[in-house]
Amino acid sequence: EIKHAKSVSPAELEKMGKVDKTILLKLANGKKLSGYENKTFRKKFLFNISTNEEWRTAYSDLKKQDKILKPLEHAAPVVMIMKDRKTPPRAKIRDRGVYDAPIGEELQASLPSSFSDLPRDQDLNRKDLVDWMVSEKNPLTARVLMNRLWQEIFGTGIVSTPEDFGLQGALPSHPGLLDWLAVEFVESGWDFKHMVELIVTSATYRQSSKANSLLLEKDPKNLLLARGPRFRLSSAALRDQALAVSGLLSEKFLGQPTYPRQPEGMWEEVSFGRFKYPKLDDPINQYSRSLYTFWRRTLAPPNMFDAASRQLCSVKPARTNTPLQALTLLNDPLYVDAAKALAKSSQDVAELFKKATGREPLPREKQVLEQAYKREFEALKSQHEALTMIAQIVLNLDEVLNKE
Repeated sequence: EIKHAKSVSPAELEKMGKVDKTILLKLANGKKLSGYENKTFRKKFLFNISTNEEWRTAYSDLKKQDKILKPLEHAAPVVMIMKDRKTPPRAKIRDRGVYDAPIGEELQASLPSSFSDLPRDQDLNRKDLVDWMVSEKNPLTARVLMNRLWQEIFGTGIVSTPEDFGLQGALPSHPGLLDWLAVEFVESGWDFKHMVELIVTSATYRQSSKANSLLLEKDPKNLLLARGPRFRLSSAALRDQALAVSGLLSEKFLGQPTYPRQPEGMWEEVSFGRFKYPKLDDPINQYSRSLYTFWRRTLAPPNMFDAASRQLCSVKPARTNTPLQALTLLNDPLYVDAAKALAKSSQDVAELFKKATGREPLPREKQVLEQAYKREFEALKSQHEALTMIAQIVLNLDEVLNKE
């Protein structure tokens, strides 16, 4: 590099800018370049001025390889990695929780002595915490997971406050059952599939969800499990179900988040113009499972009306049924697309009804739907459009919107 710098003629030097002159003079005098100067020298001077063909060829090849490498780097997911500090943070009890009012002696990291046999003076790390969480001596992890699985299947957990298993939380409605499920889960090797199969094939789950007046009077919340579960599906499940029964649901597995359609200007309004909604994805990604939908913490996708705010951890789903939800299910573009596709793949109202509900319509149900179809056909003069209207009706039936 010094040799090339000294070989530059005075005439060439006069044509250069101030930064380039400084770089060349430093090199010629054996002085060290700053980081910026070194970068400028390599990118500009050596490639544009240097007569060293070997270097120019190598640099050109490097740029070509960079063009190949950069798209690969952007395509690869970035994973954040946590590790322990070399010096653990200092911690003290705070007076009434006030952050700048420490009292007492400095505290050391430890685990509950009743659940752990680790010595109290041992230096603990994240591995110790993980080992304790899945230890047979710690019953909490398995109990919490099984309670959440029960909540997912039955609508309400055995402990109705899944966010709080402490003294202020609710007592389990069936403590023996929760104990048994937790032990079975651990002994099965933490096998979720085994536990799901065990629960859904049980006589308790396979009961009818119909309730007579006596059951509703004595046990309105079904805490005694005298009938099968019945509850409103979440907005994400309703979206996926509509896409599935209509045949639109994408089989995409893994990959980047997707950006389904939403009303224009929502992101801009919430962020005061700082963020704009990205360009819409291709049709296949429009119909990916709700799991892949991107959302901002302050603004969930508008058709996921019961989504948690994500400002706090939420493990208990919201069960709501409002006019706004009915308007969404009838008018959101995705649900309209699902109704159109369902109508296109069905020959008549009976086939359409069976695809959405999983059963044949009763004679009275079939009669009502056929009358509605006839009325719509007379108004629209199109078989597909008339069936689309019937599909919207069927997709909004209680039997379709509820798990029962």
